[in-house]
Amino acid sequence: MSKNNQFHNQIYNALCSAAGKENVSDSEMVLVTYSFDSSTTPPTKPDFVVMPRDTISVKQVLEVANRYRTPVTVMSAGTNIVGMTVPSEGGIVLELIWMNKIIEINEDAAYAVIEPGVTFDELTARLIEKGFRCQIPTAPGGATVTGNVLLKPSGSLANRHLDSLIGVEVVLPDGTIVRTGSSAFPFCGYFMRYGPFPDLAGLFCSSYGTLGVVTKAAIRIYPINESVKVSIVAFDSFLDSVNFTKEVCRGNIAEHCIIWNRHIYKGYEIDFSSKNELSVPEVIYDDPRSKDSNLPYNLVTVLMSGYQEDMDAHEKVLEKLSKANSGHIFSKEDIEKNIAKAAESWKSLYAEYHIPPMDQTKKYGLGRYVAWIVQAEPKSLVSIEKEAIQFLDDLNIRPICYYSMPFDYGRGMFFRLFSYVNPQDKELLAKVGTLYQDMYKWAMKKYGATPYRHRRDPNNLAMTGGYQTLLRAIKKLVDPNNILNPGITLF
Repeated sequence: MSKNNQFHNQIYNALCSAAGKENVSDSEMVLVTYSFDSSTTPPTKPDFVVMPRDTISVKQVLEVANRYRTPVTVMSAGTNIVGMTVPSEGGIVLELIWMNKIIEINEDAAYAVIEPGVTFDELTARLIEKGFRCQIPTAPGGATVTGNVLLKPSGSLANRHLDSLIGVEVVLPDGTIVRTGSSAFPFCGYFMRYGPFPDLAGLFCSSYGTLGVVTKAAIRIYPINESVKVSIVAFDSFLDSVNFTKEVCRGNIAEHCIIWNRHIYKGYEIDFSSKNELSVPEVIYDDPRSKDSNLPYNLVTVLMSGYQEDMDAHEKVLEKLSKANSGHIFSKEDIEKNIAKAAESWKSLYAEYHIPPMDQTKKYGLGRYVAWIVQAEPKSLVSIEKEAIQFLDDLNIRPICYYSMPFDYGRGMFFRLFSYVNPQDKELLAKVGTLYQDMYKWAMKKYGATPYRHRRDPNNLAMTGGYQTLLRAIKKLVDPNNILNPGITLF
């Protein structure tokens, strides 16, 4: 037996002792299935897949990995689209899908404690039974709640609560178990994010599994209000859409807004009912900068909820602000004529507190979804919209879709631009990837926009000065052997 095989078998046996033999695999067939996701990230096989069932098993697996200096890539529900769970350096994939308990729904303090394998479909169903709801993302219902809230979610309540996370239980690479906020004290719940000590929960947000493995998360939940209203407002310019959205949010009228461009709201009408033919509305492929006399340039969905008296007053204010920004509220007739399928999906997302069936994502039949996402101050986003569309259109790619939403009462706004590229056209995919990297640099230097999430570019962290120094020191302290997701190249 070679030294490599001996080393492999030592780790395998240690992992079996740590998590149970039935939860560990080094089968070639299993390893291949964990070597990729739906992104363009090159596939890489892990050496082992481990599926622990509790925190103690995670602790023991990390102790093994740390002892043998074996990389660990963490995943929860398997609905990954950006390469964050591809084990680019082999090692162990730690699949947390069996850690799927909803541990507590605290109606008094309005939070839920969940394990990382809990999905949005599972949590929303349980919450609705108790008259509660949670922030809903632009992700499928089978996505992990914990993974989403740790990665700066673009969810349905992000205008008022940018971060729905209250606290975590996390296992560090050496096996140390840490609980943050009020839960750090024995016998205390997760009701307080931080104080009297610093906020450590935030340390594990947007760290992409490089600092610890989160085994429990406490998230904010909200009572379902007496009345819910989803209004749709039409505008003929992105500037008017942004100004309206900012005013509505800062006036405390809307819980959340999303600005949709014509190509994405008409994309809901793509028909996949035929096995042999894809029916796509012609408008999907037109110039996204052009005006259409029959369709608004943008639609803004406005979620409002509260007592019925609140809704009556808010509707009047909404109409006032729409007119002040050269827009108008879409009537029932407008909706039925132009956006019936989109409105049905938005109603499910906003008014029923449930991610709609992802039949609309059959748009992927158009090609490979490739997105560019930044966050900026509102005035900058207006300029970014024009230039970013031009950059992408210069590659002769259509459709060009985008949506945008406010965070923290409109202090910053999110902008997701995307198209669908023929997955067989490797040259064009490479060009899009290069373009997006250049666009991130352009948007930051010209408009002060930040990438929404880390995109495997260590130069971004290198630009941050003292922030980089502190974060690298923390990484070196908690993970001196650099076993946790080193392939993400955050550090």
